[in-house]
Amino acid sequence: MSNAFAANRVALGLALSAALVMAAHQFWTPSFALLAWTMMGVTAGFSLSGSV
Repeated sequence: MSNAFAANRVALGLALSAALVMAAHQFWTPSFALLAWTMMGVTAGFSLSGSV
């Protein structure tokens, strides 16, 4: 995997995470917040590990 591709994946993951957090703050309910933070963690994990 090229470094550019990895960097793009990390940037995309961060953008998706930010969007989820923004949405969570817009519609703040405990269940939605939990979903958003879980998805952010999964996205960050995939981005950092380079899997999938």
